[in-house]
Amino acid sequence: IVAATVELLQHHGIAGLSVEEVARRANVAKATVYRRWPTKQDLVLAVLARVRGPVPELPADLPVRDALVRLLTTAAGDHHDPARGNLLLRRLIGEFEAQPDLARDYLTRVIGPRREHLLDLLRRGIREGVIRVDADLELAAEALFAPILLGTWIPFGPRIRAARVPDLVDLILAGLAPPP
Repeated sequence: IVAATVELLQHHGIAGLSVEEVARRANVAKATVYRRWPTKQDLVLAVLARVRGPVPELPADLPVRDALVRLLTTAAGDHHDPARGNLLLRRLIGEFEAQPDLARDYLTRVIGPRREHLLDLLRRGIREGVIRVDADLELAAEALFAPILLGTWIPFGPRIRAARVPDLVDLILAGLAPPP
């Protein structure tokens, strides 16, 4: 079911996806699909979450800088790996504007846990004294992740490759550091 949904989304987008066609391609009854995912939107979100994979787990004793590098290196690799859904996401970004409920749910269910994980690391940075207490962590999270997403959404544009992630993290952390 997931493979059939991914294939249909890649070729026809959300608007061209039907549960009937997913069931036919997956060789299951429509009721089987609806039993697990009551709506087409639920199916699409579940598939996008599965393709993206779980939020990476990091050792609790890893220094904040190293944890950020590892988290963002994983994200940079995922976002440039066709098997992890970057091509699918690129196809669907344009459709999100026409389907704001789906876009909101994608941000909440799929991106939200990743964003919260990143914010937790930044909060830990405050506790450990590597980030000043008055830092705008929401803005810092955007600044860390936006270059990675930009390369996904605009395939011909600048990309932050995994090898450059430490430079990005160091640049942002330097701006967030407490005064000497």
